[in-house]
Parts: sequence; structure tokens; C-alpha cells
Amino acid sequence: MSDKIDVKDYAVCYFDLLGQREGLLRRVREATDLAGVQEEIEQVSEAIRNFNTAIYGAKTEIEQHPDRLLRMMGRSEDEIEKLLPEIESLNLGIQQFSDTTVFYVSAENRMGLGIFVSWCLALSVNYLNMISKGILIRGGISIGKGWEISPNCLYGPVMEDVYCLEGRVADFPRIVMSSETYQRFKDMDDLDEVELRRHGILSVPPWLKSSELFSKDFDGIYVLDYLSIAAIKRFDNFWSIPRGQIYSMIIQGLRYIRTTCATLMEEASKDVAKVNVARKIALLRSYWLQQTEKINEMADAEQTLHTNEASRDNVGEE
Repeated sequence: MSDKIDVKDYAVCYFDLLGQREGLLRRVREATDLAGVQEEIEQVSEAIRNFNTAIYGAKTEIEQHPDRLLRMMGRSEDEIEKLLPEIESLNLGIQQFSDTTVFYVSAENRMGLGIFVSWCLALSVNYLNMISKGILIRGGISIGKGWEISPNCLYGPVMEDVYCLEGRVADFPRIVMSSETYQRFKDMDDLDEVELRRHGILSVPPWLKSSELFSKDFDGIYVLDYLSIAAIKRFDNFWSIPRGQIYSMIIQGLRYIRTTCATLMEEASKDVAKVNVARKIALLRSYWLQQTEKINEMADAEQTLHTNEASRDNVGEE
């Protein structure tokens, strides 16, 4: 008889790669000669292959080098020694079918939720790169009951939850989550802050809080805020991704979204069937414009700070 099934809380992210679904796939289906779309097939396949490598790579990094992750999270060497067994006992999994991907982590403790947030960061930074290549994502995040039938095969109510979030709530390219799930991350931050105060740390920078990676969208739905200040700073401080590289990806992504939106708006003015698609891209553009304005303000403030510090250094030398 097999081992007893262990039902417990899991944090799950479910998402579909939307790009090219109505474009490339239709052209391949209708093509009488595939040579005309071969280059596009290869470009899209390479982008998705690189994306999958990054998502699987995050899992491998966590499993093989958990100490590195804990150091990036600001844990001391003593804490790392105590926490390593916790990480080793977490169930990390990835399920994939065609353009649908699910990754999950057991969420019985704060460490599991912290690992999940790191995985969401890996998704975020690679999504920035994907958008400039026309690959968009729609998905859902939830914490709920589930069980592993086998490694990398999760089942249970939480899978239904994320599926419904992606299909019925997200509406346009974004990754949404329930307010109850957001509150779990907020509660974790509050507990972490209490613990840090015990160690004499009286305040935590907002960008270090897990809940800052999620925010309410215009319609009150919580979303993975992959263009938040918290995400941008973590890309830089945790993963040593040069800020210039991040800004370059953002510029390329915004250029693609603006161009696509303009094209779809023009098509929608002539074909009512294109109106809904144009609306969804317009909502995505609105998010990007709003967030890039905040990022520009942060960049300007940091540049001013660096200039002032350089001036003070020069005065000191004189």
C-alpha cells in the first residue's frame, strides 16, 4: 500500500503564455507552406525555451543552494544553519502542459511563503524580457489545500482556485490573487517585523516586504506587481541584475505594448470583433504607463542622491 497522502497548504502560481496564440498559431494552422512562418516559429520557441529554463532554474537553485537564497533574504549564518532543514522539507514542484505552467511550494510555514515569493520574482524578471518578444502572461496565485500525487503533480482545491482566477478573474494579461491570499503575505510581513524588532531592527525598508510585490489593480483585484519599486530593487539587490539592464527590458516591453495597442485600436475601429482584444491590451498599457512613471521618479531621485553624495565627497576632498 502506498504512503498516506499528506493534505496541506500550498502556495500555487498558475499561468498561461498568451502571446502569439491568435497570431502565430492561426498562421501555422492555415499555412500551406510553413517556410513563410518558420523564422517566427523559431523566435517564439526560443523565447519560451529561455523562459522555461529560468523558471526551472529557480527551482534548481533553491533546492541545490538554499543557503544562497537565505543570505539574499538577509539571514545570518546561525539562522541559515537552523533554517536549512525547513527548506529541504518543502515540496517544490513544477507542472507544465503546452503553454500552461504551474509552480508550487508547501506553505505550512513562513519559509515556504518566502520561497514562493522568490519564485514569483524569477517569474517577474523573465516576464519583462518575454513581453518585448510578444509573449504575454495571464494567471492566478492562491494559497489553499492540496496534495502531491507524485513529485511535480499537485492536486486539490487550490488547483481549482488558481485555474478559476486565471480564467474568470484575470481578464487581461496579469496575474491575480484573492484578497485572502494577499492577507497571508501581509500577515507574514507583520510577523517578520515583530521578530526583527526583537533583534533591535526597528524598521524594514518597504521593498523588503513580500506583500509589496503585490498590489491592488484599478478594479480592486490584487495582482503580482512585477513593475513595482519593490520588484525593481530586489532584482538589483538580491540577484545583482544591473539596473540598466532592467530599465532596458522595461523600455523594450513598453515599446511593444504601445505599438501593439495602437495597431489593435486601429483594427478595432474597423472590426468590432477586435474591440475586446484591444481593450485588454489598453488595460495592460495603462498599468505599464502608471508603473514606469513611478520607476522614472525613483531613478531621478536616486540620481539626485548620487549627485549630492558625489558633491559632498568632492567638498570633503577639498
